[in-house]
Amino acid sequence: MSWISFALWPEDRFAAELAELLTKSPAAAPALLKAVQDAAVTNKAGLAKIYAQLFAQAAADKPELTLFHAALQPPLGLRRIQPADTEPFFLRPEKERLRELRSNCENFKATSPAAPPRAMAMVDKPQPVEPRVFVRGNPGRQGDQVQRQFLKILSGPDRKPFQKGSGRLELAQKLSGRDNPLTARVFVNRAWTHLFGEPLVATPSDFGVRTLPPTNPALLEHLAASFMQQNWSIKKLLREMLLSSTYQQQSQWRVEAAAKDPENRWFWRMNRKRLDFEALRDSLLVVSGKADLKMFGKPEEIFTAPWSKRRSIYGLIDRQNLPGTFRTFDFASPDAHSPIRFETTVPQQALYMLNSPFVQELAGALLASVSEGAPPAERARGLIRRVLSREATEAEIQSALAYVQPSATDKQADRIWVYGYGGWDASTQKVNFTAFQNFVRQSWCGDAGAPDPKTGWALVGPEFGHPGHTHELASIRRWKVQAAATVSLSGKVVLADKQSDGLKVYIVSSRSGLLGEWNVPPGGEVETTVPSALIAPGDILDFIVDCGGNNGFDSYLWNPAIHDSSTKALIAESLKDFLGPPPERWTSLAQALLCANEFVFVD
Repeated sequence: MSWISFALWPEDRFAAELAELLTKSPAAAPALLKAVQDAAVTNKAGLAKIYAQLFAQAAADKPELTLFHAALQPPLGLRRIQPADTEPFFLRPEKERLRELRSNCENFKATSPAAPPRAMAMVDKPQPVEPRVFVRGNPGRQGDQVQRQFLKILSGPDRKPFQKGSGRLELAQKLSGRDNPLTARVFVNRAWTHLFGEPLVATPSDFGVRTLPPTNPALLEHLAASFMQQNWSIKKLLREMLLSSTYQQQSQWRVEAAAKDPENRWFWRMNRKRLDFEALRDSLLVVSGKADLKMFGKPEEIFTAPWSKRRSIYGLIDRQNLPGTFRTFDFASPDAHSPIRFETTVPQQALYMLNSPFVQELAGALLASVSEGAPPAERARGLIRRVLSREATEAEIQSALAYVQPSATDKQADRIWVYGYGGWDASTQKVNFTAFQNFVRQSWCGDAGAPDPKTGWALVGPEFGHPGHTHELASIRRWKVQAAATVSLSGKVVLADKQSDGLKVYIVSSRSGLLGEWNVPPGGEVETTVPSALIAPGDILDFIVDCGGNNGFDSYLWNPAIHDSSTKALIAESLKDFLGPPPERWTSLAQALLCANEFVFVD
């Protein structure tokens, strides 16, 4: 029943039409039928009044629903209506809520472990649309209609339109038919490239007459024909290549062969191949003993902690936001046709292997897999055997043992810059100093972090810091002089928080005493400049930040720098020279082996 249809009836026939409709219509709601009969409705105004009363009653009975939705619920049920039919009548908040719920459902299907497995598939329309030529590529200028059929130049005179649906299946059959060997040639060339590092046809996606010919046409033809004869079996194709003497060659350089073929286009030796990122990551997982070899399942994010240990083939690929690590390692763009993966050597690749928390974690796991109680020589031998799959030479063992010996800079107290806490005693002209032993969140601090039961919030970072809650817990940067010079000191202390009660800043020389002191107001900044100071080897310069009265809101920035007064050359700077704790030497050795070319390259 529709109010619009009621409105079209003439007034003189309204009562008769309404009575007939309500009697014969199976869609009439009982509540509406009873109300119309009880009120003896004879005109449009009376019917409108009945509608209004019923709508108001429905909304009062079900306040959690809108007026429109309530009117559709039993027992009113003004129409037999499908849920989708109601959406055009939704208000904006309801439309936004519906959109949010649908988005949540889609996210659940894509990410929930409980979501059933599914695959994207393409199906034909019941009635495929006949395509048209777009004039000059403009879809707004449609030209002649064209039938779905194979390429004329490859079909001969008996070409016929495709008959089955959209024709996709017939197109695939034409492409892979025995009378079209081009597909087989392209495929075996791709397979050859994957195994040998270089293609037989230098342009894998272009076999045209304007490109370079195959380096070995007879070999390409043989592999393509064999591939088709063996029912397009990829396994048999790979077996034939892998068992060949060409694949099983060494990669050693031969002068006489290089003189004839310096680019190795005729494969007189095996090309050295660097592992692509996926194979490199999988190799790291395997040698560290952390690889999760579980099969199947949803893709996983592999670049955020906690690090997924599944093989790289299960890594999530977001085409709209490809992770930077993939780009660094020449991952093929998922948005473009990529017939071959190009190979670059850039500093970011080495920096990833040196600094990635993921690689560092696997280096620790690798070290743990080798017996810690073994003699150092045996431990080094076990690491090399595990990573490089061969026995170590004596020279490698001695080099590894020399590497893991403790260095003078392994202890903070033995470094040029030392970070700690203490205070400036004006009566004795001395600095009471204790070095921090704990490093948390890029800063040196107390044993329990910050706050610490003993040192409170005292901490020192590269250019930031915070004093403790007493004058004996000031944060201190200590610089040890290595050579005699006349220097100037500069820097700026910034106290951003206006809720602080201010800071006291000192620079103290073990030779000359107090070089300068400054008061930093809340929300202010102060230049800490010392025009000239004489220093000699063994001297100490302390850069001290003390709280004003209490240490609330006392986080500060300070990057003191030391210049040679005559040459203006920079001698030392807090930010540039800042060091955290040294890596554990054995773990560092394990990581160095994972970065070795012998591990990263296939020879």
